[in-house]
Amino acid sequence: MAPHKNVGEIGELLLKAKALQCMQAGESIPAISGPISSLHVGDFKSRRGTYSTRASCPHVGNLAALRDYGFKELQLKLAYAGIVKAGTSMKADIQINGANYSIKSSEKRPAIINHTFRRGFLRITKKLGLPIDPLDEEVATYWEVRQGDEFKLGEDISGYDRREASIFISAEFKEYFRPVFNYFAFTGTGRSDSPAPAEYILEFDDPTDTLTWKVIPKDAFYDLAWPDLIFSVRDKLAKGQRLSATTMPVDDKPWAQISRGKIQAQLHVRAG
Repeated sequence: MAPHKNVGEIGELLLKAKALQCMQAGESIPAISGPISSLHVGDFKSRRGTYSTRASCPHVGNLAALRDYGFKELQLKLAYAGIVKAGTSMKADIQINGANYSIKSSEKRPAIINHTFRRGFLRITKKLGLPIDPLDEEVATYWEVRQGDEFKLGEDISGYDRREASIFISAEFKEYFRPVFNYFAFTGTGRSDSPAPAEYILEFDDPTDTLTWKVIPKDAFYDLAWPDLIFSVRDKLAKGQRLSATTMPVDDKPWAQISRGKIQAQLHVRAG
């Protein structure tokens, strides 16, 4: 597959098309130890893109010819089969044989926690019965390290940087953060629970080659991702918007600092 900015989104569409092709052909998929008997490749907002028999599956054509398409063009090509990107509130991207999977590209560094304000973490930690203090302490240390001269670190704190600067890395923090990470990976966002939570990660090297697909159970994903997680505090808002100290909710202020002339207060965590 040629390089694309939206490699994860394009990969999701191509993997869904391949899954539909495999179901139609009755092909066994090593990652799920058998063939597909039921499939949902839509957005989880309706039943469009749901297939329960091989005979109901539409022909998706030559996937090799679609590999170099851009995201929008690929969407148009596959829409007739109900293949669309899952909605942003959905943690599941595809349902195979009744199980919900979140699709991840091994080539990209996918975001697990996407630009979330402290108030979102407050909602989740309360839901999980956890204090917010350990996370507050790590974010405070992050700003000390980032603004100090000792480590010369930028916005993103990689696995190597975490170990060097002793930030977001202790055994105690790892266990504290486990349920928070799992919530974001499988259950919901800072705003709400997902209408379609995921049960597994479906990782691919090549979305059209099922031999490269790998299923990662919910209880294994965190430990696999932990060593290389990249933490950062950022400001990603709608075009034209800026954070303001006067209008910022009180719950968000403990994480807010000025960097490059802008207030940054959103924690972002992605795979490394």
